[in-house]
Amino acid sequence: MTHNPSPMIAVAVTCSLALGSCANVAKAKAQADAAADRFHTQFNNEQFGAIANAADPDLGKTQTAQQLKIHRAQLGPFQRVAKPRAWALNRTSAGIMITVTDESIFEHGSAQETFVWRVRGATCTLVKYTLTSVRMPTQVARAKPATRPVRFMPVHASLAHLQYLQRYYQEQLGLSVELLPELVADPVAWTPDRGQWSAEGLAEQVRQSVGNVDAVVIGVTGEDIYLRTSNWRFAFGWRADDRVAVVSYARMNPRFFKEPENLDLLRSRLRHMVTKDLGVMLYDLEASPDPFSPVFKDIGGIEELDAMGEDLALAGFPTVTRNQADGSARTVNPPR
Repeated sequence: MTHNPSPMIAVAVTCSLALGSCANVAKAKAQADAAADRFHTQFNNEQFGAIANAADPDLGKTQTAQQLKIHRAQLGPFQRVAKPRAWALNRTSAGIMITVTDESIFEHGSAQETFVWRVRGATCTLVKYTLTSVRMPTQVARAKPATRPVRFMPVHASLAHLQYLQRYYQEQLGLSVELLPELVADPVAWTPDRGQWSAEGLAEQVRQSVGNVDAVVIGVTGEDIYLRTSNWRFAFGWRADDRVAVVSYARMNPRFFKEPENLDLLRSRLRHMVTKDLGVMLYDLEASPDPFSPVFKDIGGIEELDAMGEDLALAGFPTVTRNQADGSARTVNPPR
């Protein structure tokens, strides 16, 4: 559920910053980020008076502290930036203005945060802080119990990645996932001009390989895929129906973008896509318009994939809780 944007709050936080030429832009960004970190620490610790005391003289300190207190009560502590949205530096007669906008996650919801910093000499002052697009979790629909087996099939994929997924869903959802033998893909699904596999073609081969079984089967491939039925350049995955899906981690790998290898990031992205498929196919959950939901429906690129949430219970999954005393586990459905 989306609420109307909150009233703008203007506060002032002082940090050390030296700006000279364009070469100092990166330093300015780093200093602004550090100041935002300190602001979030004060926000989480409910130090509203300390923030208000550093506020712009034209703003009422009592009003500023009260607005921050309301946001803190509504959203809970700040947790992380899910997606950086924009950053800009402009030189004006009032000084250098640095504007940073992020999609941020709080304990009880999410919102878009905008910081506007004013730089004068060695001083960086946050003169505006706005919270917009506040999203609070709606009533969570309980997932239907899993009544079908789950199977993962490698298709030109690392077996280690599938074994990781197998362990993860055993621990988080209590699923006993079977790993199938690797599919030897028929070249008929390969498109030489694109250098990609057809997702629809691979999905049909997975279906033919397993036969008409009442199970959820997800083919996982390290090869790049696309959809014949769309004009997209690539796809992270495709669900044929409630029985068969294909997920590609080719473009989830940071090395695809000439970035350093990061196994944890690759597997996090792979997990996000597979979790969404399980939610829709196995648990009959509806895909969500919330970009921070584990079952977000409109994944358009790597940023959206990274921003998807990790709280499975919040999306309605029957998650596993463990008894700290004996390590035993039980599956718990979220309340309606």
